[in-house]
Amino acid sequence: MFTPEFLIGFFCAFVRASAMLASAPSFGVSVPVSVRVLLAAILGATAAPMLPAAPVPESWLGLILLAGHHAAFGLVLGGCLQMLAQAFTAAGSIADLQIGLSSAQLFNPSMGANGAPLGLFKNMLGVTLIFSMDGHHLIFNAFYKSFQSTLTPAQLAEQTPTVILPMAAQFLGLSLQMALPIIAATFLIDLAAGLINKAVPQTQPFLLALPAKLSLGLLAAALALPAAAAGVTRGLGILTEAYTGFLGAR
Repeated sequence: MFTPEFLIGFFCAFVRASAMLASAPSFGVSVPVSVRVLLAAILGATAAPMLPAAPVPESWLGLILLAGHHAAFGLVLGGCLQMLAQAFTAAGSIADLQIGLSSAQLFNPSMGANGAPLGLFKNMLGVTLIFSMDGHHLIFNAFYKSFQSTLTPAQLAEQTPTVILPMAAQFLGLSLQMALPIIAATFLIDLAAGLINKAVPQTQPFLLALPAKLSLGLLAAALALPAAAAGVTRGLGILTEAYTGFLGAR
């Protein structure tokens, strides 16, 4: 059973799974390396028997190039799901900027970096909803289906921007839609403060508007929370279309 061809197939699947998990949300720096390696080995072991017999590279250079191709494939698969999670982070960051919380920094364990409060909250909310709505099943299905793709390294490099860029634009639009209630609320306060400043400049309305923006912005964020589920549903639909277009390319 453990022929050289099978071992090469397992190696390719393991590298692709490792890269996918490293770039996917909640499987990156927040998960111990030993856990990621074990999960990648499980995915590689289950995928290897389904793979056609792969030729054994004749040199170390060929093996390195083969590993690089599968690593790039895995990074694209996991990176697409990460972009959906980051769309929620972007929506929260826009809200932080609008209500004046962008200078408050908290540690984000999923990214291993600091972030503003609402950006961190939106990221955690988005990842939780993605997993609760079986978004991780989508990436695992794409992982197994990716071995049916006949994309060469050159085709992979050519096809990736045509799939990633439209998807990124859609996710950006999704971020703006999720942040729209807070943008609208803070805009009304700024508009009112501007009119008051024009009429009675001695009152310094922009200083008085800061607590109002914070209170009304947080209220708008709370009232808009149910829309996050709709955002994940829309995002998973975008992701499905991207995976279909990417894996269906020849």
